[in-house]
Amino acid sequence: LRGKLGRGTFCVIEMPGGLGSASEYNAAFAELSECIGHRLLTKVELAEALHQHLARWAQDTPGGLAEDVPSRYIATLPAELLELLELFDDSARLYVCREWPSDYGGKAIKPDWSLGLFLT
Repeated sequence: LRGKLGRGTFCVIEMPGGLGSASEYNAAFAELSECIGHRLLTKVELAEALHQHLARWAQDTPGGLAEDVPSRYIATLPAELLELLELFDDSARLYVCREWPSDYGGKAIKPDWSLGLFLT
């Protein structure tokens, strides 16, 4: 399947979509979200930003992953998205966003995996 998804725009939602938010996960991705959040990126641009984030994390975090699961997301979510990027063709464009504005009562729309399942 490597490189088979392409020639289109893909929205990164659910937990990996949180990488584009400055406030999700106790602001763990605030710096990363400035680079990737709410903007259309190529596969290469997104991968580069994720690699930089992981390199900074590794330098700032001697000893590896934290013991509590939410703190582990700072490394595991970017690594997961990097692995998923391998499925996309180099022509793919990606938009990283977990919440979408809505005119319905001022509440944001927060799609999850079931939307992706429905669309397939």
